[in-house]
Amino acid sequence: MIPNAGHVIAALTGAFRLLRFDASGFSFFERTIGGFWRSFFCAAIILPPYVLLITLRMDDAEIGNSFLRIVLVEGIAYAIGWTAFPLALAYLSDVLDRAAQYPGYIVAYNWGSAPQVVLMLIVALLRTADALPQAAQTGMHLGMMLYLMAV
Repeated sequence: MIPNAGHVIAALTGAFRLLRFDASGFSFFERTIGGFWRSFFCAAIILPPYVLLITLRMDDAEIGNSFLRIVLVEGIAYAIGWTAFPLALAYLSDVLDRAAQYPGYIVAYNWGSAPQVVLMLIVALLRTADALPQAAQTGMHLGMMLYLMAV
């Protein structure tokens, strides 16, 4: 199911609100089975910035020597990243008797990936531009990772 533009805008608004620790972001998500399936469209939305993020992590020699391997490995990892956790949580939600909350959680989890990738890309671009001293870059990267774990 491909969501319409209004659905995508609402979901991304909710995701960015959650990134700011604003619990009202949950009200922007369609926490139904239909919303569950549409939330996986976020994988297509964030693929271009994710590819840029991967590219920024590598040097030119690494990209040139193993381009096909990088595309295959990163592509498989991307697909697994979008499917493994929801599948594992489907089983776990049954075991914990939380199956009713499962679709809503996955909707928020999937759409929440968008602001995380945007934040990681901003930090990666600042590191690549070498705009700050190395210690500040390391601290900024560490701070971002801690922040994303808290969200």
